[in-house]
Amino acid sequence: MEFQDRMKQVFDQGLSGSREALSEAGKRLGELGEKGMLRFEISHFESQAEKLFAKLGTKIYERRRDGGPDARVRLDESDVQELLKEIDELEERIRVKEATLRMKG
Repeated sequence: MEFQDRMKQVFDQGLSGSREALSEAGKRLGELGEKGMLRFEISHFESQAEKLFAKLGTKIYERRRDGGPDARVRLDESDVQELLKEIDELEERIRVKEATLRMKG
């Protein structure tokens, strides 16, 4: 078997496996139902927010480490504002999903 044939076979097997994995994921998502999906989305948004909080904390730590004990991170800095904006947006998405979940009972 030539290299091209082997690569085609590997590619075809990978493609088939991907289709099966997507099909299985679709079945599982269907089983979760709407309330399960809402819980999943809330968890996902919370995870994203945690990462942003960690990024903000890292920024503050690095500024202090590099600038000494008097170094400050200002809230009006554009990168800080962007992080805070993203966190606010995620918190709003979480509130909406939680309200929808409460309405579903």
